[in-house]
Amino acid sequence: MPRIKNKQFETFTDGVLSICNVEERAITYTKLKGIRFGNRTIGERRYFDAQTAGNKLSKLLSIPAEVLNRESIEVLDVVVIDSQSGWLWDPFDFERDEINEHNPAQYKIVQIQEKFDATPPAVYLSLEKIVQLYTDRRPDRE
Repeated sequence: MPRIKNKQFETFTDGVLSICNVEERAITYTKLKGIRFGNRTIGERRYFDAQTAGNKLSKLLSIPAEVLNRESIEVLDVVVIDSQSGWLWDPFDFERDEINEHNPAQYKIVQIQEKFDATPPAVYLSLEKIVQLYTDRRPDRE
């Protein structure tokens, strides 16, 4: 049996995030918590297609595909980056609230893409930075 040559290997070592439900400018509850993610490069096509649709992509993250079996992730859910590894990033590239652990960065999910041709299978989340942060009313927040 021939081997697949162009298999893409995914890593999820860049940090930990939570996916939250929102209602009326407030985060109501956490759908998924403690999900490891990997940063991906936003391609030119993805970036300009999003701009055509009226969105401004800030990040592209990959998360393990088995997360989809636990809870449904939907467009317009909010991603809260709980922690991010610092060795890959220069702190001057980020705004103050992205590094501050007491006020973690919030992003709106713009697009969800399942990537089954990667090893392990992954889900790509296209994210848009939220400028006016949502009020956090989660009962399970730390």
